[in-house]
Amino acid sequence: LLPSGWTQYATHVWKVADTTQPNAVYFNGTFGTLMSSVAAIVAPYEWYWASNVLYVWAPGNVSPATTYTSPGVESTARNLVVSLTSLGYITLNNLHLTEGQLGNLFLSASNNITANNLTYDRAAMVAITISNGSHNLLIDGGSVYHNGEAAGDGDGIGIGNQLAASHDVTIQNMNIYANGRSGYGNNITICPTSTNAYVYNILIQHNTISSANYADGILVVGGTNIVIQYNLLLNNALNGVEVYSALSTPPTVSVLLYNNTITGNEKWGVALASVLGTTELTMKNNIVSSVVPRTLAR
Repeated sequence: LLPSGWTQYATHVWKVADTTQPNAVYFNGTFGTLMSSVAAIVAPYEWYWASNVLYVWAPGNVSPATTYTSPGVESTARNLVVSLTSLGYITLNNLHLTEGQLGNLFLSASNNITANNLTYDRAAMVAITISNGSHNLLIDGGSVYHNGEAAGDGDGIGIGNQLAASHDVTIQNMNIYANGRSGYGNNITICPTSTNAYVYNILIQHNTISSANYADGILVVGGTNIVIQYNLLLNNALNGVEVYSALSTPPTVSVLLYNNTITGNEKWGVALASVLGTTELTMKNNIVSSVVPRTLAR
């Protein structure tokens, strides 16, 4: 939060010292737009950073400290809000994790972690990353929203990422929405790791997954025994669920869709895209519809 120290740089541009280069800047909670130069700042919520100085738009001769007060101008500084690496048997309850430069919750080579009723919002890249063999994880309750709007993959939740395969992960009873940016991002992405290891035993259930800003409610690129059940997936910018297997190394994908309601997504309810390798999709007792006439694409 930058409540003071502002000086006027030009008619509608103010500056303040900011020694950490931000991935995102928020104006009373509104995601700002990074511009290519100070001269390019001409409208509300635009900003630029260079040489330890943050420049933002503000009306006329009125300081941003006066213009933005609820809570004000916020510049992301922490890379990770909560980072658990090679740790186990930890429970997080009723926390609000917000505005990580890279993410809000990062789990690497950790086990037996429970997160109950947390709020994850406004991470510049990925809100929750599950990576490097993390296992026996329960993410239960809470909300994941408006993450990934700045850069990178731009996901709400990313499972896979680096090194060893994560496994035995449950994500349930959550409201996951409006994640991603204009160029990329899904509400949930499940993918092979950097060493082409496949996550397994992933359970996603009893969630509302909606309004992804750019792409899918859930994208599965690789992994086995991915069970997606009793979810509401609606109004995502591309597909409700997409199984995509067109990697240069043909992947192994096994997805089970049970008892979901998948509706109102802009392209397909369920999409099978560029199927290569070993791809298995089992669907039972789902209600599927979409904006286009067909609901299942291959």
